[in-house]
Amino acid sequence: MSDGDDAATGISVAGHFSVLNWTLVFTRLTVEVDGEPHRGRWRRRFIPTTPGEHRVDVSFGYVGIPYAGEASVVVRVPEGRVVRLAYRAPGVPTGTGRLVGRSPDPT
Repeated sequence: MSDGDDAATGISVAGHFSVLNWTLVFTRLTVEVDGEPHRGRWRRRFIPTTPGEHRVDVSFGYVGIPYAGEASVVVRVPEGRVVRLAYRAPGVPTGTGRLVGRSPDPT
């Protein structure tokens, strides 16, 4: 979550990959919330949303594979809360990634 965003409502996603798959450092992680893509580095990012149910899809582009390591989840975001998710890239780009979360942060 960004500084000064005390009453934020949204989704926070952190991307992770194994050091054995170091070439992913040269790729960009794509987090789609309800079909709207947010591309960036493999770090935690906050995406503001409205309260309610949202579909989150995470993937990365890799040498001719536009949606490598896909993973999806539907989350419910309460008003004034942040749902935190962690994405783990697969060992090989053709595999499926893991996207897990935890309960929203308390207000």
